[in-house]
Amino acid sequence: ASERWLSCPASVRLSQRAPKQPESAYAAEGTTAHALLEIEGQYAFGQITKRQYDLRFEKWLKGAEMNDYDILEMRSHINEMVEFLKEQVADAGPHAQISFEQRMATGIESCWGTGDVVIYGMTVVKIIDLKYGAGVPVDAENNSQLRLYGCGALDAFGDLLGDTETVETIIYQPRLESITSETLTAQELRDWREEIRPIAAEALAGSERFGASEKACRWCPVAATCRVRVEQATSVDFGSDP
Repeated sequence: ASERWLSCPASVRLSQRAPKQPESAYAAEGTTAHALLEIEGQYAFGQITKRQYDLRFEKWLKGAEMNDYDILEMRSHINEMVEFLKEQVADAGPHAQISFEQRMATGIESCWGTGDVVIYGMTVVKIIDLKYGAGVPVDAENNSQLRLYGCGALDAFGDLLGDTETVETIIYQPRLESITSETLTAQELRDWREEIRPIAAEALAGSERFGASEKACRWCPVAATCRVRVEQATSVDFGSDP
């Protein structure tokens, strides 16, 4: 939720008091797509056997609460992404490795993430994030979530095969036919992390500084009852003194 707390540090403590919301149909669909990517990707890169693949795919199929058309569509998109990943591994150079559903600490206190795909070579680390939704386009440029994943991957894999020089973050959004990316040097990414570290500390300390905005409030669990958001929204329509 970095896009939220970087803009609105007060939302961290406030959202802890919000009732837990049930998973939406869109979130469930995304979870199903990510599970299929892990199965297909691990099999394509020789990380599981054919028998393991068949067992896991059969279990996935039974748990996928979708009609036959949606299943075929999802399989098609995921298989296309696997082909894209093969290109990315080749681009990362000789001996490059790929990992799926990689949980990583980001180097920011109490902040961790799970990278859908992490590729690391001798001089480059790539973070590739699947966004299966078809409603909201997501851009990799200045994307704090992916930058934090990049920080985690840099810490975990940056010196395994060599000295990492660049970190590339990629968002793959197949249903919108969108692939966006951002490339930073390893030092630029570390410098960015140091810039946001005080904001993270402020949020964890129970900050009362709000920062309502369309992006920050979109998925906030207290957006419907937040007075600051009400004042921000009405001031846009009616002036500075709603």
